[in-house]
Amino acid sequence: EIGSGDGRLTKLIAERAKKVYGIEIDPELADISRYKLSTFQNVEIINADALEIEWPDVNKIVSNLPYAIASPLTEKIVFYLNEKGADLAVLMFQKELADRILAFPGLREYSMLSVLVQYTCEVKELMDVSKVNFRPMPSVDSKLLKLKPKRIKINKDFLSFCKVLFLHKKKNVYSALIDA
Repeated sequence: EIGSGDGRLTKLIAERAKKVYGIEIDPELADISRYKLSTFQNVEIINADALEIEWPDVNKIVSNLPYAIASPLTEKIVFYLNEKGADLAVLMFQKELADRILAFPGLREYSMLSVLVQYTCEVKELMDVSKVNFRPMPSVDSKLLKLKPKRIKINKDFLSFCKVLFLHKKKNVYSALIDA
């Protein structure tokens, strides 16, 4: 679990899973969750930045993604899913970001993140989650998505090419490449 916080979701996962790794950047929250979950022998809380560390080998990723870093975390997750052979990720996104991930060509929301996630994973929208379901209540609604890896070798040249095109979104391909 990425962003395990005080361990509320971690506890629910631990009741059903063989082993749970919770990654939490805040040392105080990591200590709180270690204390709250001390009776669970199958839980290990890692106090670190999920973007900076190498993750342990897991077969599933669950996260209410920290919205401020959801895009780079999503990128790391899709590479992990495809390269490490994990089965799936169930992730809570800010609604607007989830809509970008689900967007298809021709929609305004279509972005480099749309290309990356859809190129590497099968994406399924599981449910909308209202902001009133969170404490403290955020200012935005959320969506729960399931990502299942396509288990492909990700072509980084293709992704670099797409990034160039999205940097010059209003230009035709020839002009975008010349400008890049």
